[in-house]
Amino acid sequence: MRQPVPDTRPTTIRLEHELRPSGTSGLIKISGSAAYGLSEHFEGAVAPVTISIAYRFIEDERVGDHAPLRITSPDGFVLVAEGVFAGVLERGQEARFEFSSLPYDPVWSDRLIVNGELRSAPAEAGAAT
Repeated sequence: MRQPVPDTRPTTIRLEHELRPSGTSGLIKISGSAAYGLSEHFEGAVAPVTISIAYRFIEDERVGDHAPLRITSPDGFVLVAEGVFAGVLERGQEARFEFSSLPYDPVWSDRLIVNGELRSAPAEAGAAT
């Protein structure tokens, strides 16, 4: 019998989220957090990272338009593009991003997309709005 391949990614992502009524008649919203860290497979004490969080509607069985998210980033992370943050992770530290969507009609299907990537050089901060 074949054994599963062990996960050797250098970063970890832990999600907690829920859909709930928004308080606006019949609409819902998603809220939660995404926590990023360095895994036991990362060799080193610190790493510059790029973190992205997006919530997308599904249209015609494909990822479609962005659903607007309000994202609160932890100290030390800067917004470099819509939903994209740059910062530095330290071993044993978790960077937690809190998010919530605007209310939307529950007839829409949606997808939460989160990524964390190591980068080799610090990213420059973009204009935050």
